[in-house]
Amino acid sequence: MTEVKINELFDANRKKLICPTCGKKDFGRVRAKNLLATSTLGVFEGDDQEVYLRAETAQGIYINFKNVLETGVYSMPFGIAQIGKVFRNEISPRQFLFRMREFEQMEMQYFVSPQDAPAAYTRWKQQRFEYYATLGIRKDKLRLKQHENLVFYAKDAWDIQYEFPFGWNELEGLHYRGDYDLSQHQKFSGADASVYDDETKKHYIPHVVETSVGVERTMLMILCDAYDEDEMNGEKRVVLRFHPRMAPVKVAVFPLLKNKPQLVDKAREVYQLLRSTLHVSGSMIAWDDNGNIGKRYRRQDEIGTQRPIPIFPRI
Repeated sequence: MTEVKINELFDANRKKLICPTCGKKDFGRVRAKNLLATSTLGVFEGDDQEVYLRAETAQGIYINFKNVLETGVYSMPFGIAQIGKVFRNEISPRQFLFRMREFEQMEMQYFVSPQDAPAAYTRWKQQRFEYYATLGIRKDKLRLKQHENLVFYAKDAWDIQYEFPFGWNELEGLHYRGDYDLSQHQKFSGADASVYDDETKKHYIPHVVETSVGVERTMLMILCDAYDEDEMNGEKRVVLRFHPRMAPVKVAVFPLLKNKPQLVDKAREVYQLLRSTLHVSGSMIAWDDNGNIGKRYRRQDEIGTQRPIPIFPRI
């Protein structure tokens, strides 16, 4: 439907339109809006070609699907995952990390035969929901919510949501997309997107189960879930209670008394030993000999380091 036709229909029904929230009746004209972010490419300005920045990371996966299948010695079903920057021409960016024009997205497209797709979708939905528990996220803060209105090509769609301090919001989308994406790629590119089934001796267009995750939202969820406050001597203190997998600093080493060279040397020895045996980045093991022991513990509590077991070495 053209923009002109939409406005004619809109004008004919303008008096009947009332905002259910605020009761507003005065609406502006309907105008077209492209949510794809555009740019130009070319050697000379007059000859530049308009191009679109990707709004999803999935496009490259669909384009390379057959190439990956044939050169990677894979068999159906299999998935391709990708992470990268995506861009949306949002009309009014807002809601902190939830309506941005540029963000980091992780997606997986799982290609499966049509008859196996519903079971695969159910399995991936459950596995993705259970994944967040491995990050230490409280289960009572997570829920699955089915989409009430599906896009025309979708077979089913659910969101994994987290209860942020400002309410429930989406972490991850789980979509059963049918064969729409590959069939459209085949239609407009002319490239064969079908696969051959050795059992049925027939070709088919794979169906797609998609999981789509926002990196920034995931990080915000982890911080919100870990945030806590305790009280000492009538004073509130911030504490981050990360799951050990999520803690940015895994181990902290303190010499009990920094004016005792023997204790400092032994603590340094423990620190170097941990760095060489834990197989983690050096930034994940903290050395702190600044201030009294209580302040050192306090600093580690604030950044989410797990409470260490005091070691009193024999000297």
